[in-house]
Amino acid sequence: QQISGTNVISWPDASGYGNNALAGPNSPLLLSNQINGNASVNFSSALQQSLVVNHDGSLNSDYVTVFVIGRMNDSTNSKSSFLIKTSGNSMDDGYGLIRMNSKEKIRFFAGNYGVNRDSEHVHYGLFDLMVGNYRSGSSDKITALVNNMGSSTTSVGTSINSLNNLFIGARPGNSGLKSFLDGDIAEIVVMASDLPST
Repeated sequence: QQISGTNVISWPDASGYGNNALAGPNSPLLLSNQINGNASVNFSSALQQSLVVNHDGSLNSDYVTVFVIGRMNDSTNSKSSFLIKTSGNSMDDGYGLIRMNSKEKIRFFAGNYGVNRDSEHVHYGLFDLMVGNYRSGSSDKITALVNNMGSSTTSVGTSINSLNNLFIGARPGNSGLKSFLDGDIAEIVVMASDLPST
């Protein structure tokens, strides 16, 4: 078992697909006993800490649902990323769950950045359950929820076809990573499926 306060080198994937999150140029810290007796991974924007999951086809789908149990601090950068899979600064071919502006708000986007929903129910310094869901096709729909509160809308999007890696705690820019997270992530689930109705 990893010791609290040490750098995370690998966050194993429990799905069976082998999509392990590996340390970026600067790796975040494991902190024990952060939520209900469980550990979290702590990210510092000052130290530019991040994790990366190498590209795999199982991470691309025209149906995608992401769950993140995490918290952000007031100092978190605008558009800092809990998780994001997109090919560059334009964010036009993937999906992501990011902080929106300098507010207690998250944004989930999918297909392209213009297809998005926000939820304003984030609490600085507290763990929240954040959910993003995208369904492409004849009845496009995108949803963002925090602690089961948020909104959905019908929208015309594009396919999720990014060949880039999935980044945790930062997002890709035109020349390297940017918009680093100040906060913690205790759990991440990415499913290539629609959000269950119950």
